[in-house]
Amino acid sequence: MDDYHIAMRSWSNSDKLVCDELLGDVDTYGVWDRPDTTVVVDIGANIGAFTVLIARHYPAALTVAYEPEDDNYALLLENLAANACNASPHNIAIYDSTGTVTISAREGLTHVCDDAGICDSSMCQQRRQVVPCITLDQALQPYPVVDILKVDTEGAEFAIFNAASVETMRRVRYLCMEFHDCCGDAARIALWNKVNETHDMVSNDDIWKGERR
Repeated sequence: MDDYHIAMRSWSNSDKLVCDELLGDVDTYGVWDRPDTTVVVDIGANIGAFTVLIARHYPAALTVAYEPEDDNYALLLENLAANACNASPHNIAIYDSTGTVTISAREGLTHVCDDAGICDSSMCQQRRQVVPCITLDQALQPYPVVDILKVDTEGAEFAIFNAASVETMRRVRYLCMEFHDCCGDAARIALWNKVNETHDMVSNDDIWKGERR
């Protein structure tokens, strides 16, 4: 794909869809015109399509990538190496507490399986994996400022941001995320209100993005 080398699974429609979306001409997340970027954090890195693009686009910046699912993480490492990216990958989930969480993967898309109903029962019958997790506060603690925070966690964004402190959110200059409508209107409104406490968010269907207030 152009001058990027993205390994993906031939049987996974989601891999192709993600790469086609991110490697196209449209700036889906609104991140390509931020020349002073020095730190990027990618939560839900999957196989690394966004991670590779952002690291190559801002080669002097540090890109930190979190991906908990083992098969995705293996491809993430492969893609970072193939593209000589300045990136720090972590095989760990970001969630609402420190410890472990059960995830389930189907066609490379990873969902949390818990009592909150974040993923449906059919998804949780797929390959399950118990992975370590930390909070967003812990993930961002090393960085006084995060220039770009990208979040795509297939529904876990509700728990992630609910547990995040205002102090942590204010470290983020620009927030972009994919919203997954899996928990109903009340949860969507609560999440929207939470991120708007610190950022002037705009919504374009399932993509939310905004500058720090």
